[in-house]
Amino acid sequence: MVFRIIYFALSISYIWYRAILLFISELKKKQNYPEFKGKISIIIPSYNEEKSMLIALVESVLSATKNMDSEIIIGDDGSKSKVADMVSDLDKSKLKKIKILTLPHR
Repeated sequence: MVFRIIYFALSISYIWYRAILLFISELKKKQNYPEFKGKISIIIPSYNEEKSMLIALVESVLSATKNMDSEIIIGDDGSKSKVADMVSDLDKSKLKKIKILTLPHR
């Protein structure tokens, strides 16, 4: 008896799960969003960042925006870590999308 109740509950849950997924997929098909054709600018503030964290963040943003017209602006607020030296290890093709804005520390 307990097995039947558990089986019934799991079956109903699965059916509801599939129905919700179907509803969401149909809803997405009906929404026709216009394609974005502008330029995207991602601003990353930096102050005494570790090289590995900054490189990982930049790589992540570059991979997320690889098919888009985008730029990455890294703001360096006079930190002791040299952002330009950290980022220079990236490929030249990736460096084209990166701009570094260095300001004195406030």
